[in-house]
Amino acid sequence: MIILPGDWSLYNAEIIQRCEKLIEVGIWNGITKIRLNSWLNNFKSEEEMYFCSCVLDSLIYRSHDQTVALSRQMLQRTVHDINKIKSIPVMINDWEMDLSVERLTIDPNVRFVPVCRSDDSPHKSGYFISRMYKRDIRIHPDLFINHNKIAECKKKVLKLLYLLMISLHPANNL
Repeated sequence: MIILPGDWSLYNAEIIQRCEKLIEVGIWNGITKIRLNSWLNNFKSEEEMYFCSCVLDSLIYRSHDQTVALSRQMLQRTVHDINKIKSIPVMINDWEMDLSVERLTIDPNVRFVPVCRSDDSPHKSGYFISRMYKRDIRIHPDLFINHNKIAECKKKVLKLLYLLMISLHPANNL
């Protein structure tokens, strides 16, 4: 048996209220209050309800638009700044535009690699971010490779960008 904090029911109510607000303002698009309440009904005991509140409280909330904006920021600022420091000989001025479906004319020697295992579902975050870069930011699909192609690709490509859903920043080894 877990000893719950004295104010656990107030904490629970505040977390549920915050979740409902996230649904109302569209941060949690695709989730309705009915679906949230159906999920909440799975938790019956006080310990289960407290656990539920802790899980909901620890979630990181990003709407689709926020995720796209963070991804654009990675291309426009983060990767650009790292490239200046590391002095990798890649001839890209505007990472988003120069790698787009509309403007890509020569191989930029850059590849995007989703951070996923070979047996991961296509619904994992690395694949999700890859699809978003292709669909919403319009990065050319030929610039994406799976991790099992890294060794083969490193012979020809100067820069690999690892797509992480958690931080949306390139890996430290850039």
